[in-house]
Amino acid sequence: MGLMESLKKPKDFRRTFRLGKWFHGEWLKAAFMPNGGKKGRLGFSVSTRYGNSVQRNRFKRRIRHLAAEALKELPVDVVVMPATSLSSVRKKDLGEEFKALAERIERDVE
Repeated sequence: MGLMESLKKPKDFRRTFRLGKWFHGEWLKAAFMPNGGKKGRLGFSVSTRYGNSVQRNRFKRRIRHLAAEALKELPVDVVVMPATSLSSVRKKDLGEEFKALAERIERDVE
């Protein structure tokens, strides 16, 4: 599938936050819910308090890459947020935590 589609509309973010299930980890938080479509959609909520633009964009690139591999064709909306400052997040730690998130999504959505 390559990259997941983007979650862009504010109403889709609100719906996912309000009605979705939550994952809380050491490095990231995520809200997710089935979207009734055929493809997954990925959105981000990363404010400036988590780091400068380089750190925030690096976080988003890494998550997009991990989501493309882990979530493949699941019809789910996922909104990902950092749980802590991005300056101390290592790629390996983020990958392991996203893998746990993907397993939870697969288990809860199917």
